[in-house]
Amino acid sequence: MPTIPVSTTTLVNRSVQAFSGVFRGWRTGRVLLLSTILAGGLLGPAEAAHGQVVAMDEATFRLTRGGSEVGREHITIHRLGLGQDARIIGQSEITLTDGSQLRPRLEATTDLRASSYQNEFTGAETGEVIVSRVGRRLVARSRSAAGESQREYPASERTVILEPEVVLLYYFLQPWAGSDTDLTVLDPRAGSRQTLTLRLMGPEEVRVGRNPVSARHLRLEGSESRVDVWMDDQGRVLRLEVPGSGFAAERLPS
Repeated sequence: MPTIPVSTTTLVNRSVQAFSGVFRGWRTGRVLLLSTILAGGLLGPAEAAHGQVVAMDEATFRLTRGGSEVGREHITIHRLGLGQDARIIGQSEITLTDGSQLRPRLEATTDLRASSYQNEFTGAETGEVIVSRVGRRLVARSRSAAGESQREYPASERTVILEPEVVLLYYFLQPWAGSDTDLTVLDPRAGSRQTLTLRLMGPEEVRVGRNPVSARHLRLEGSESRVDVWMDDQGRVLRLEVPGSGFAAERLPS
């Protein structure tokens, strides 16, 4: 099976740039500057090489709706730190053909349970959503031209954060990808919470560019929604389809 290479050097460089820009809207005390850690010598090249920063995925996806291209999403996922303090950081930059931009970022524990989420968006709609786990609840704050709001949601071990057309977030479905599982799906931007079933449809083959790649076909569905996602054996998303909206995302070759 063809491998999908990930450059740790490229990932760290892009992470520095993204961390410096993506949190401009965060309030004092909520900013994480990876660039400061690196520049201050707290995380040098030798430490990075020995596992302080581990690249897990980096890819660009072509986004389409009804077969016509509507944008690109570039994702980076890495593990930061070691042992009990380690975190999985996923972030992406989404650029749409209408000029809109989105910058989602999710932080999770090493078992891929979300601990925080942020999405800053500009263009036709401007604002941000920030979700924090507080005990057994998820606190979601949103800001837009209409004002600011805050909502709280109960959270269990099977609660996931998912915006249907953000490819990055599907990587974090891996813990439940082995069998049929009911998940509580929180879409903080839409302000919705629903129970959906994640089903393993079986092995299939998809193409990344011209290369065939073995994949697992997963389906996340409820009474009024359905998403199909194909992952490789390392949980990396290869393709995504949302039949209800005609949206699709395909991984581009490196």
